[in-house]
Amino acid sequence: MFGWKNFYITMLATILILCIGSILINILVDPYDIWRDERSIGFNFCAIRSENVERLMKPIRVLEIDPETILLGNSKIDFAMNPIDNGYNFGLRNAQPFEILKIVETTHARKIILAIDFEMFIDRRESMPGFDENQLESNHMTLGNFFRSTLSLDSLRDSLVTVQKNHREQLDFPTIDRGGKYDDRFLAKLFEIENDFYATSRQMIIEVEKSDPKMFQKKIREFEKIVETCQSRGIDLQVLIPPVHSNHIEAYEFNRELYESWLKQIVAIHPVIDFVSLEGDFWNSTHMKTSIGDLIIDRLESGNFEIVNSENVEDHLKNLWKNLEHSNQMKFVGRFNSDLPIELDGDFLITPEIFSINWIESNQNILSIRGQIDLPRSEVIVSFVKLGRFYSRLTNLNLDGEIDSSYNFFTEAILSSDQSKISSAQIFCVTKSHGILASEEFWEVKK
Repeated sequence: MFGWKNFYITMLATILILCIGSILINILVDPYDIWRDERSIGFNFCAIRSENVERLMKPIRVLEIDPETILLGNSKIDFAMNPIDNGYNFGLRNAQPFEILKIVETTHARKIILAIDFEMFIDRRESMPGFDENQLESNHMTLGNFFRSTLSLDSLRDSLVTVQKNHREQLDFPTIDRGGKYDDRFLAKLFEIENDFYATSRQMIIEVEKSDPKMFQKKIREFEKIVETCQSRGIDLQVLIPPVHSNHIEAYEFNRELYESWLKQIVAIHPVIDFVSLEGDFWNSTHMKTSIGDLIIDRLESGNFEIVNSENVEDHLKNLWKNLEHSNQMKFVGRFNSDLPIELDGDFLITPEIFSINWIESNQNILSIRGQIDLPRSEVIVSFVKLGRFYSRLTNLNLDGEIDSSYNFFTEAILSSDQSKISSAQIFCVTKSHGILASEEFWEVKK
């Protein structure tokens, strides 16, 4: 009996030592940038910045800073807007109206600059992983977040990854300054990895086709509650629509009726400052660079902007589409863009024997395709399926690291609402050694 008692005491002492050690390591390394203001180059200068970690860190940081003004919105604001004096960038990647409402209900800020966009309202999700209402309502770190950031296996792993990457000076994951904004050096790395300027535009069109009308209207009502909450609490609210590249505005025009309905409902609730067509430098078709974010802040502070409300929204929309039509930058979102190393006007070889379609499904206006290109993965530069004027990149499914494995792919492609412009689908593959290879046409549209 005495031996078992010693065993249990030893086991409990070991567990306690491991827990204390984990806490000390995680606080010392601080992989989520929660505990320490000073960070060391070569040790922990770069912090882990996944989407759910951001929802852990920013509510805690904003408690420490207690800003008079907060910036709210999704990644368009999160990545590009420098906070104004005594302000904090509370932007969250893929922020949802429900999450923003909960922040507004609990904030101590006296002014809110809220950026909303069309994508936020067609998203079928209500909130994102890592969002914690309890943390917003607390004046200190909640017990759950304390354990999550110090005692979980995930936090210990992230501490080890942080030290390892910083020691090797592989600063390839983004960090956030004390004001809540990302560092442009790390954003450059982030968007370099994505390597497709128009991917978010094509994805947005697909999301429209999948959107839920009931969720869309629910988010409109949540926006109305945001406005009502600000009014009842005496919070100065400015609502803006952030800029996107002109090609992305074409993606809006692709869903013109729904976009116009969204904007009209929004301005009926609260006037907006529409910067959507503001030109400048972008990381991709939907994410502006800091240079545009700084320009927006300057205009907000100087009053150099136009307000869109119920009285002028019709004229505003007419001008938006008219300016798009005459834009020198205009290029239909489905056309082959400059970052693709090909032009279809050139020669290409139709070689149907290397292409195989294993599975194809049409659901409403979305075409899903799974198949294989009988080429080594290392040989393929880019591949895509073409439907009329629209194309969708094929996603390589080879995740096993075998360089010479066949190129297995999957894609979701948008079908134009005007089916008369589409006769069939065709796969194109740009290769290193054989030029442009094409499949035979398949999936004939039923007229």
